[in-house]
Amino acid sequence: MKKLFFVVIIFLLSVSAFPKGPEIEDISYFFEKQHIFVSFFLKEGFLNKDIVEAIDSTKPITFRYEIELAKRKTLWIDKTILRTTIKKTVQYDNLTHQYEITIFQDEKVIEKKSLTSIDEVTTELSMVKEVNLGSTTDLSPGENVYYVRVQAILFKGFFLLLFPNDVDTGWKEKNIKTP
Repeated sequence: MKKLFFVVIIFLLSVSAFPKGPEIEDISYFFEKQHIFVSFFLKEGFLNKDIVEAIDSTKPITFRYEIELAKRKTLWIDKTILRTTIKKTVQYDNLTHQYEITIFQDEKVIEKKSLTSIDEVTTELSMVKEVNLGSTTDLSPGENVYYVRVQAILFKGFFLLLFPNDVDTGWKEKNIKTP
C-alpha cells in the first residue's frame, strides 16, 4: 500500500512539473463603422524549443490563428456568424540575418515585416491586433448572445512520419455585447 501511495505522489508531482502549453489571453474587441475588430495575445507560445529551432531554420514556418464570431443557441449547436484566418509566415535569411514575416488574412497578404532578433519575432507572432472580423449589421443587440472565440495552431509536425503532432491552444471564448 505504501508503494502505491509513493507512486501516486511521484506521478502527481511529475505531472505538475510539466510546463503549461500555449494559451490565448486578453481577447478584446471593439465595434467601428458596423464592423467588429478583435485583438488577442498568445501566452507561452514559444517555450517549445522545437518551435524556436524551426523559426531559426531557413524554411518558412506558418502559424495560424482562427477567429470566429458565433451566436449561442439554447437547444442547438451554436451558429458561426463570421470567421477569418490569420496566418503569419516567418522565414530566416541566414545571409542577411533577418527574419521575414508575411501576414495573411484569408490568404490575402496584408503586411510584410523584416525583424532582426528572435525576441522581436516571438513578440510579433504572439500578438494579433485589431483584425477586422467583418460586418455586424445583421446582429441583434444584446449581451451574452454572441461570443468571439480564438484558436492558435503554432506548429505542425509529424511523429514517426505518420502521426500529426500539433502544438495548439484549443479554443478560447469571450462573451461580447453587441451595440
